[in-house]
Amino acid sequence: MGVVINHSFYLASRLHDMKRAGELCDVTLVVDEHELPAHRAVLSACSDYFKAMFTSGMRESRSDSKIVIKEVAFQAVNQLVEYAYTGELVVTKESVSELARAASLLLMDEPLEICQAKLEECVDFDNCHDLLNFAQSYNLRKLEAAVFAFMGTNFLQVTGTDPFLHMDVETLCKLLQSDGLRVSGEEEVLNAAKLWLRHDSTRSKDQGRVLEHVRFPLMTLEELSHHVKRDSFLTENSQVKDCLLEALWFHLSPLEQSVVEGPRTRVRAPGENLVVIGGRKKEGDTLLDQVRFYDERTRGWKEVARMPKETCQHRAVVLNDFVYVVGGLTEANRASASDACYRYDPRTNSWLQVASMQVRRTCFAFLESGGRLYVIGGTDGDKSLDSAEVYDPRSNEWRYVASFPGHVYGHAGTTLPDGRLCVTGGFARNRYQRWTYTYDVRQDAWVRETDMHTRRGWHVMQTLGDAVFVLGGCHLRPDGSRTMHLPTERLDLASRQWSALSPPPFTVGVGRVTVLHGKIYVLRKAEEDFHALVWYDVNTDKWGSDRDIPDRLSGSTICTLKIPWNLR
Repeated sequence: MGVVINHSFYLASRLHDMKRAGELCDVTLVVDEHELPAHRAVLSACSDYFKAMFTSGMRESRSDSKIVIKEVAFQAVNQLVEYAYTGELVVTKESVSELARAASLLLMDEPLEICQAKLEECVDFDNCHDLLNFAQSYNLRKLEAAVFAFMGTNFLQVTGTDPFLHMDVETLCKLLQSDGLRVSGEEEVLNAAKLWLRHDSTRSKDQGRVLEHVRFPLMTLEELSHHVKRDSFLTENSQVKDCLLEALWFHLSPLEQSVVEGPRTRVRAPGENLVVIGGRKKEGDTLLDQVRFYDERTRGWKEVARMPKETCQHRAVVLNDFVYVVGGLTEANRASASDACYRYDPRTNSWLQVASMQVRRTCFAFLESGGRLYVIGGTDGDKSLDSAEVYDPRSNEWRYVASFPGHVYGHAGTTLPDGRLCVTGGFARNRYQRWTYTYDVRQDAWVRETDMHTRRGWHVMQTLGDAVFVLGGCHLRPDGSRTMHLPTERLDLASRQWSALSPPPFTVGVGRVTVLHGKIYVLRKAEEDFHALVWYDVNTDKWGSDRDIPDRLSGSTICTLKIPWNLR
C-alpha cells in the first residue's frame, strides 16, 4: 500500500487555492455587506455552528445559499475562515477581542483557545474588570479564571478602585472565595467586603451572602472581638453570626482544628509549596530544627517557624493544611527514638505539641486516612517493631491497632484512594522483603497482596492516579554486599499487579516523598552524584531536578503545604 507523505497538507492547500479562485464554493457568508465564498465541508469541520446549520435541514443548508452573520466584525470572520483552510491565526492585542467574540459565536474551539491565551497575557489594572465582564459574557472560563487570579494577586489595589465598588454581588463572592487572595491577614478581606456593602444602602440584603466568604477562623480572637464591638451588624445577621460562632469554636478547640473541613478554615495561598522539615546537616553532623519552603515566585527557599526540637529521621503527614511531625531522633537523645508529636499551623506560623505516641519510633511509616493518623512498625533504637498506632485529633489520643504481620523497619507506605493503607518492603527477619500488605482501617485487619518483584528497604512509595509507585531503596546481593540501583515498580490498583520500570539514574535511599504539579518529588540522602531534591514524572518514566536544597542533608522529611502570603 502506498502512502503519500503530507497528503493532508496538500489537500488543505488545494482547497484553499480553490476557495480563493471561487471554485466549487457552495456557500457564501455575508458579514457587514462583505461576501466570503467558502466550502461547507471545510467550515463544518472547523465550526460546530456551521455543522449544525448545514446538517439540520434549515434553509441555510440548501446549496448556493447566502448566510448573513451579524454582531461580529468582517475582519474577524475572514480570519477565522482563513484559519479553517490553513490552520494559521495571527492574533494581536488589537484584534483579539473581536476574534474571540467571533470564535465564540461560531463555536470554533481551537481559535477560541488561542484568543483566550492572548487575552490572559493582556490582563492589567486598566482592563481587568472589562476582561472579566467579557469573559463572563462569552463563557470564557479560562480567561475568567486568569482575571480572578490577577485580581487575587493584586487584591488590595483592586479593592481601591471604582469598578470594584460597582461589581455585582455574584462576581464579588467569586473573588472573595478565592484561595489566592494576596492579603497579609483576613481583616483585609473583611474590610474590603464592608467597603463594598457600605457603598450602596440597598446591599444590606447581601450581607450574609457576601460575609460568608470571609474566613473568620483565620482572624485572631482579638481581631474578631474588635470588629464585633465596632460593627453591630455582624451579630445582627443570623448567617454572619453563625460564621462568627464557627470561628469562636475553631479558636477554643485548638486540638480539633485539623479535622475541620470547610472553605472558611482553608489557608489563603496561591498554591502548594514544597516544605523541608528538620534533618541532619552533613557538615558538622548537627541536627536541625529548621522548616523551609520553596517559593515558586522568587525561586528560593524561605524559613518559617522552627520546630520545638532539632530532629532527624522523623515523619510528617499533612491533614487539612496542618502538618503533623512525629518520632525520629532528637539532639537530646540520638541513641533512642522519640515518641513526641507536634503540629504546625501555617495560619499562625506556630507549633503545638500534641499527645505522644505510646512507643518511641524511628524508621517507621506514617500515614493518614479518614482524618486519623497511623504509625506502623519502625525501631525504638534497640529493636524493630511490629506495633501500629492510630492518633485521633478529636480526642488527642493514640491507641494501638492491629499489629503489622512482622517486626519491620526501613519500609515505606502510602494511602490508597479508597482509604486503605499500603505498606511495602523493609528489613525484617534478617533480610529485605518483597511483601505488600494493605490495612483496612474499618476492619482493623492486614491483608497480604501481590509481592513486589524486587526485595528492598529504605525506599519511597507514593500513590498517584490509579497506581502506586515504589522508587529506589536498597537490598543485599547473595554475597552480602548492598546494591542501591533498583528498578522503579508500579502497582496497578485495578489489577493489583506490579510492573517494573526504569531504575533512577542515581541512588534513591533513605528518602522522603511528596507530590507537586503531578510529579513525585523525592528528597533523598545528599550524595555527590546529583541534587538531593529530585522529581519523577510517572507519565514519561523520567527523572530530573528543577530545584535543590541549600544544605547537604540526610534524615529530613518533605511534604507539600499551602503557605500564606504573609509568610512569603
